[in-house]
Amino acid sequence: MSEETEGIGLVGCGAIGTEIAGAITRGEVGPELIGIWDIDSAAAEKLASSLTPRPGVV
Repeated sequence: MSEETEGIGLVGCGAIGTEIAGAITRGEVGPELIGIWDIDSAAAEKLASSLTPRPGVV
């Protein structure tokens, strides 16, 4: 059986989450980043706005 990953969701937008998000959007790892979340919604919005393509904030 084969499973296809359609996208990644990221929880946490601190230093490590920011690095991971950057690597994903640069195509270095994994499929497309489709959503991010952080307990600090302003941090999640700030990170999402810095990425291309912009993931959704949940």
